[in-house]
Amino acid sequence: MDNPDKESIAKDQPKTENPVENSAASSIHPHTQKFYMLLIILGVIFLASIFLAGLYFIGSRTTVNQQKQTANKVSPTPDLNREPTGSTTTANWKTYNGDTFSFKYPSKWIEETSSLEKSDSNNIEVIGLRINTSVFGVRYKNISFEKSISSNSNIKYKPIIIGGNEAFFYEVKGDTNGPLPEGYSIITIIVKGVRDTSYSIFFNGDRKEFPDSLIDQILSTFKFLD
Repeated sequence: MDNPDKESIAKDQPKTENPVENSAASSIHPHTQKFYMLLIILGVIFLASIFLAGLYFIGSRTTVNQQKQTANKVSPTPDLNREPTGSTTTANWKTYNGDTFSFKYPSKWIEETSSLEKSDSNNIEVIGLRINTSVFGVRYKNISFEKSISSNSNIKYKPIIIGGNEAFFYEVKGDTNGPLPEGYSIITIIVKGVRDTSYSIFFNGDRKEFPDSLIDQILSTFKFLD
């Protein structure tokens, strides 16, 4: 009887695992694997934190720069107690020195105070000036500031400061359908005085004869002496 083939016998025998490979595979403890995973997660979190911090820093710098640019664009508040820059000098103007107020005005303006104004018992001091066809005047009245502005309650106003005193600026403009001719204005500026007194500054006539720049110049020279 023939001997079995050696190769057939080898194939039929069951295979055994390599003890060295099994030992290497089982040498990594489960706790060690978790530790490595934790390190990887912490590293990712650390890198993400640096990235987000960089974005926040860049955004903050951009916001600060925008705020600085906006602040530089804000116009300063006009100061009527200071002569406007770039305007005609008032050095050659005349000066009215009264008992209760003083101011400067163009030398071509002519003093023309009406007798009616002088005889008004409410007027403590008054002066009128003529500007070609227009008129300008100042009254110091024995009427309180509150009562004076209440009589103009139906007219829009803007609050201003003149000579350190609170004041309201009113203007009624003419038009083609109104009693006042187009291009003409009545400007009334009521200034707060001491106790129950007030000042009234007015321009009346052709608006071209007293533009805003000229009004600001005159108002910047006012001093109240009460």
